[in-house]
Amino acid sequence: MASILLTSQTPASFTVVSNVFIDDYMPYAHGDYVKIYLYLLRCLGEEKKDISISSLADRFENTEKDILRAIHYWEQKKLLILSYDQKNTITGISFSIPSDPKIPEETSPLLETIPQEMPVPKNEKNEQPTELTTPTINKRPIYTAEQIACIKEDPEVILLLEQIEHTLQKLLKPSDIQLILYLYEGLGFSTQLILYLYEYCISMNKAHINYIEQVAINWSRDNIRTVEQAELTTKQYKQYQKDYAAIAKALGFPRSLAQAECAFAKKWLEEWNFPIEMVLDACKRTILQTQSANFIYINSILASWHDAGIHTLEQAKQADDIFNKTSAKKIKQQQNIQASNSRTQPVYQRAKNRFTSFEQHHYSKEDMELIERALLRNSENITRKGDRYEPYQ
Repeated sequence: MASILLTSQTPASFTVVSNVFIDDYMPYAHGDYVKIYLYLLRCLGEEKKDISISSLADRFENTEKDILRAIHYWEQKKLLILSYDQKNTITGISFSIPSDPKIPEETSPLLETIPQEMPVPKNEKNEQPTELTTPTINKRPIYTAEQIACIKEDPEVILLLEQIEHTLQKLLKPSDIQLILYLYEGLGFSTQLILYLYEYCISMNKAHINYIEQVAINWSRDNIRTVEQAELTTKQYKQYQKDYAAIAKALGFPRSLAQAECAFAKKWLEEWNFPIEMVLDACKRTILQTQSANFIYINSILASWHDAGIHTLEQAKQADDIFNKTSAKKIKQQQNIQASNSRTQPVYQRAKNRFTSFEQHHYSKEDMELIERALLRNSENITRKGDRYEPYQ
């Protein structure tokens, strides 16, 4: 593989990383692409002029195609200028000065086009909630350096960034700042609500930027605009997660509930408003009856309770007592019927076959007495011969 000559438009005796690259390019590039770019910069700073695609592949334990893919990516971003020979092989890489990237119109609306107000539900006492329409969620824009600087002039935003940085216990990355500004400007969240959002996600051990953004979008769709509303929602969510875990444990699962199983649990707890104790009792009955975690069977038990208006363990116990008494009464009635039938019908009827198909004899009491007398008379005719008794011939 031919060597590649590295040159730069600006001389440097050390590795220089542009702030524009860090702010506007690095957050949106693949991690491997960023590593290749930074390593090329380091090679340039150390005056290591001769490198090759194969050496880069060995260095990062990637294939040569992966290295070429990263280099061509930065070429498309106009951060690298490549030179080729007649065989279309890269012979030179030149670093250009990073400039502000051009933001596509469909992904970067200006600040003036970002909605500043969102519908706020009334949550005051003695007031009927107003009917709300689901707000439109704008796609998260990519803020330019000028837009970020403009928004950062707001004292509330400055304080918010400091508080979130303290909550996360780390310096904010450009991607973190982009998300925070989207929550503040794009979704119209208050600084208190944004701070609570981060605190909640950290408490769930899910402080990833994608998870935080998805929770925020869900809150916006549910018209959650205050910390009080968010606290109520998160409390309910945590309770449901706790209940789902209890159901899984009652059924002997070493895992959490699957999506289809959660749909059943949600119907039992939210639509039918069963307390978790009733659901767990239905699970216990199902295990004892079917020896399996049959959600269809559990659903049938709870459905029968729901139709009968049974929603407490005490009501279920009363229904069981009534059922047991009714069942015992039916069993006793059936036993009485069988007893009466046994008095009018022979206790045992021999199955008819070729050995028992002949007509059976039916002896009366008088017949049995005559037979007995005949046997006695016959016994008098037996004579004793030696030590044995033999019938008289």
